[in-house]
Amino acid sequence: MTLSSNRNNRKKGLPVIVWVLIAIGALMLIAAIVLPSFMCQAHKRKQAEPKAYVGMMVRSEQAYFLEQGKFTSSLNELQVGIPSESTDYRYALTLQDGSPQPVMITAVPKKSGLKSYTGVVFVSEVNQEASTVGQICETEQPSPTPPVMPIAPQNISKPILCPPGSQAINK
Repeated sequence: MTLSSNRNNRKKGLPVIVWVLIAIGALMLIAAIVLPSFMCQAHKRKQAEPKAYVGMMVRSEQAYFLEQGKFTSSLNELQVGIPSESTDYRYALTLQDGSPQPVMITAVPKKSGLKSYTGVVFVSEVNQEASTVGQICETEQPSPTPPVMPIAPQNISKPILCPPGSQAINK
């Protein structure tokens, strides 16, 4: 092939810069499609921790009540090895008004874009015997504020009602 035939072939095709721009545009399009999905998965991974921790604390509070006849507001007394703070969340146990006092467990995100969680354990009397019931509520949207105290059921066979703006999740 001669030098003049190479020049003729270049004139027929698109310049290299156009091909580079097309490639960059294609990569940007792929990134625009994939990135939101990736971010959603990252938030789901981060939200798995508080679901597991709050669920563990709910079950531990139920066991603690069976042994002690009361709930505790101390993570150390529960002896579950859960820190009061992790990279993404702060955890707290709070005794509420009532007889016996129900306990509310909260998981509050330290970063935006994450959901908040509230766990609760109530005591219910069945045939003059104390029994505990628990539930975890998750905000429907990312929120720096956990759901307020869920509503205790009048009957142990009925579910605990999560407040508006939140939904019950399996513990």
